[in-house]
Amino acid sequence: MKIVIKIISYIFIFILMLAILTTVLLELSKATILNKEYMLAKIEKNSFYEKVHQKFIEQVEDYIEQSGLEEFDIQNTIKIEQVKKDVNEFFSKIYDGETITQDNEEIMQILQDRLTEMEQNGTKLSPVEKKSVEKVFEYVAETYRVETTYGTFSKYIEQVPKYVNLVNQKLQTVRIIIYVSVAVLSVLILLINIKHYKKGIGYIGTAILSSGTFLIGLNIFLKSNTKITNLSILNEATSDLIIDVFIDILSKITIIGIIGIAIAIILIAIGAIDEENANNRKKERHKHSTV
Repeated sequence: MKIVIKIISYIFIFILMLAILTTVLLELSKATILNKEYMLAKIEKNSFYEKVHQKFIEQVEDYIEQSGLEEFDIQNTIKIEQVKKDVNEFFSKIYDGETITQDNEEIMQILQDRLTEMEQNGTKLSPVEKKSVEKVFEYVAETYRVETTYGTFSKYIEQVPKYVNLVNQKLQTVRIIIYVSVAVLSVLILLINIKHYKKGIGYIGTAILSSGTFLIGLNIFLKSNTKITNLSILNEATSDLIIDVFIDILSKITIIGIIGIAIAIILIAIGAIDEENANNRKKERHKHSTV
């Protein structure tokens, strides 16, 4: 009977370990990549706006000069504040599940207003030059859209909020199921070891220890097998953002793993002490029975 109880306990320990790992990964995702505030904070920290703005300026500055608009100061026409507003709005719509509309109207208006201001200050343009300037502005506005909202992938990007919304809805249900599973499995382990419930506590500790060890092992594996710092995706701003988020998640995994191992050691110690006491009592009874 004791062997059967042990086998069942080990099966529950393994399932509990998987449930704990799933809980950790779900909560970590919810706190990081699925968290709007977290991502916006990371965007700010990594100078994302400045890098996007600089890349945009580099791409259009020479084109503007070659078109004969040397006096047109693009850097002070479309400022970092505008980039920050549009990038934040773009990411907010993704996380809030709102429809993303990618158009160039606002930027075109800013460019036109700047040109009007130049004309009021004495800049003269012929109808032909104005036609040429309009094409330049279209290029500038399209480049801005591509750089700030990944416009090259607009048909895919526009679908992202729908899927983020779906993931968040399903995540809530999955979290409840996993939490209930962890609780039920823990209770079952204690119940089948009801006569020595502290041993059951030790078994729960074993599941937590396995989870913590797995997380630390996963961190070591990913760090040693993934050249994350050499990652290049879309542009410098995006690459730096993804690298920082990835490194931060790995750091959090390590911390959770260490905390888990510390808690597990305490629980296993409780189980070990109880088992030692049980063995001592058995020895005592055996000693008395032979007297």
